[in-house]
Amino acid sequence: MTDPAAEEFEILDEMIDPLVGTARRAAPDLTAPSAQERRTGGGSDVQPIFILSCNRAGSTLLRFILDTHPDIYCPPELFLGQAAHSLAIFLCGLEGRSSYFEAEGKIYVTDAIAETVRAVISDRLSAHTARRGKRLWCEKTPQNVHHLKLLEILFPHAKHICLHRHSLDVVASALQMAGRISAIQRSIYRNSGHVLTGTIRWWCETTRALLDLERTQPGRCFRLRYEDLVEKPGQVLAPLFSFLEVPWEEKVLESVFSAQHDYGYEDPTIRFTDSIHSGSVGNGSSLSLEGVPADVIASMRQLLLELGYPEVNRRSVEAPKPGLAAERPFSTSWFFETFLPGRIDALPELAARIDHSFRFAVDGPDGGSWLVDLRPAGSRVQRTNGSAQSTIMISASDLADISRGALNSSKAFLEGRLKILGFVDFTVLEHLVQILRQPASLA
Repeated sequence: MTDPAAEEFEILDEMIDPLVGTARRAAPDLTAPSAQERRTGGGSDVQPIFILSCNRAGSTLLRFILDTHPDIYCPPELFLGQAAHSLAIFLCGLEGRSSYFEAEGKIYVTDAIAETVRAVISDRLSAHTARRGKRLWCEKTPQNVHHLKLLEILFPHAKHICLHRHSLDVVASALQMAGRISAIQRSIYRNSGHVLTGTIRWWCETTRALLDLERTQPGRCFRLRYEDLVEKPGQVLAPLFSFLEVPWEEKVLESVFSAQHDYGYEDPTIRFTDSIHSGSVGNGSSLSLEGVPADVIASMRQLLLELGYPEVNRRSVEAPKPGLAAERPFSTSWFFETFLPGRIDALPELAARIDHSFRFAVDGPDGGSWLVDLRPAGSRVQRTNGSAQSTIMISASDLADISRGALNSSKAFLEGRLKILGFVDFTVLEHLVQILRQPASLA
């Protein structure tokens, strides 16, 4: 018998957005729901949707897609499983018991406590869902996988989207931030500090939990592979939405990155992405498995086989599209003196929302210093070393790639290739990147 109260579940175990810092985040009204909102929100009888996956498997992209649908509200990570776990412990304490407990693979909790926890979660989420004019809610925190037994008690008819991604691609992505994901840290510690072994074992453990759920609840689980989602979204999303019992609308794909999505705990790179692409498929193909025990490799291979994966995902090569921005000539002088002023004039409402001044310090061939002032009385774009509210330091080649859509600006920031001096709101950066981006129709 184990006491879940003795276990530590850290909330901040995924990438904390370094771009935000003390940035002012948009937040929904959190006042108490009205009786009308409770009625229109569907109440506790509405069964939720859970995206279940390990970290770095693409759940944020899937969350954006679902949240774009007019029927589904899919907020940032709410750590719902951990919240339910903590609330159950709290209520048990009020009843004079140390905790609810787990034995023989089952959780024992009184009906009264389960109903209270369910009501607290359902009423609040139903109210927020109703305020957005939607009828279903979906939660996507990867750590919910660790709380499946409790969530099954609370929501016995919930629908589960089991999102999988090739182990080596997950590992390659996770290794960039292994120190920020506590579950990986613990696994590495248990494996004598061997980073690759610990990270692969973490993927195997999470994947087994998902497959066990799929086997025991086949009618309530939909298996989705990240690679299929990014390589053929239309083909896999239609049956997914059918499983969720909501109409599939092709136009959802056209609005994924232009629709408004709540801010919160998430992978920040999604905010600087404007298309679904397979560019990260195969990133783990160059990983060496030297030093990884044979039994760990065998476990990984068996799970990959069950999921229909090859042992190693080879990087997919997408055929170049006509007029792709990466094919266009680019010079820094042209960008600031011709393209950017025209882009600002073409997007006046977006430029007005920025209301900020930037000095671009561009290093490399045709580099220099340009002031981009998008305040109401600003001078727009001029070549000068004058001061600005924020300074952006970047190489000419990286600026070209960001403008062409070949480099994610958030990734460039995390890698130190783009530096920002001075405070700037996160949403302002989003709007600025949209201004900097060359449209696909540009000749």
